[in-house]
Amino acid sequence: MCYDHIVNHMTTSRIDELLKRNNTTIEEMARRIEATPEMLKAIQDGRYDPPLSVAHKLAAAFDVPVERLFDDKDGRLYDD
Repeated sequence: MCYDHIVNHMTTSRIDELLKRNNTTIEEMARRIEATPEMLKAIQDGRYDPPLSVAHKLAAAFDVPVERLFDDKDGRLYDD
């Protein structure tokens, strides 16, 4: 599956959920994936569409498939 067309569907609630589940902060996660906290906050707020490399780093840091970071416009998780 090509993810280029779904990067802009990363949702704030999904990132919040994963941060809480992993008991981590934006600042800690930014340090882990070598990004800035400002970039992650912008992604979290929906103001910035992350490059695929950042999405993959986030998925790896959260230990979830990259698809888990995205949902479609109906709120369903991409799982194909």
